[in-house]
Amino acid sequence: MTQSSQGTDASSSQQQYAKFESLRSRLIGLFDQSQRCFADLQMPSWSESCGNVQERLGSERFRVIVLGEFNRGKSTFINALLGKEVLPAFATPCTAIINELKWDEEPWAVLYFKGLGDPALDNIPKGLPEEVTRHIEAHKGNPIPPLEIPVEELERYVVIPDPVKDQSASIAETPYERVVIGWPLDLLKNSVEIIDSPGLNEHGSRTKIAMEYLNKIDAVVYLMSVHAFAAETEINLIDNVLRPAGHEYLFYVCKPL
Repeated sequence: MTQSSQGTDASSSQQQYAKFESLRSRLIGLFDQSQRCFADLQMPSWSESCGNVQERLGSERFRVIVLGEFNRGKSTFINALLGKEVLPAFATPCTAIINELKWDEEPWAVLYFKGLGDPALDNIPKGLPEEVTRHIEAHKGNPIPPLEIPVEELERYVVIPDPVKDQSASIAETPYERVVIGWPLDLLKNSVEIIDSPGLNEHGSRTKIAMEYLNKIDAVVYLMSVHAFAAETEINLIDNVLRPAGHEYLFYVCKPL
């Protein structure tokens, strides 16, 4: 490619991006007007929906969620991207909360807690790391601030203590809302975020956690196994949940045997 053609390509890309920014700005304005109109008409759900879309349009983040049924290798897939076993990956259901990965030059991890008044904060469950228990007790009766934890010890915090236990109880007893991880992965540059979710067929409580993120994300990576490719439950979820939620086009990753 000649220097002249490279310059032309760069100029064309800049023009396309400028057009994109112009259209995005106009669309944000339209949703802002619509939100205020719905609020004046006392239609709160429509107003809230417009506000959510407006927030996503105005955000520079591009959020990608990794979905899949239990034992499809979601955490293993993300660990392969990271080049290190950062997220716990076992043959039993283990991920109790959402894991958000963002770009940073140095690895780090921060725990975010459930809201004030949640039973898991009023009655601190047993089996939590000692520093977490102290942190919750130190802020009892007030919103719990985030807590930085060693990223290499992530397993101690995000893994369900007893996978055999009733999963609804396990989720209810978890005081965490999510964990945010910083990692020097080039793919995460330019405000790209990867969301690791609980398995969709592990239990209804954890499926609900993953599904609640659908209106917050921009793309879906769906993991399947070649051993049980496109199972009926997977097709039902894609056709009846993901596509109606606006995710018509998905990226599929097939786990080898």
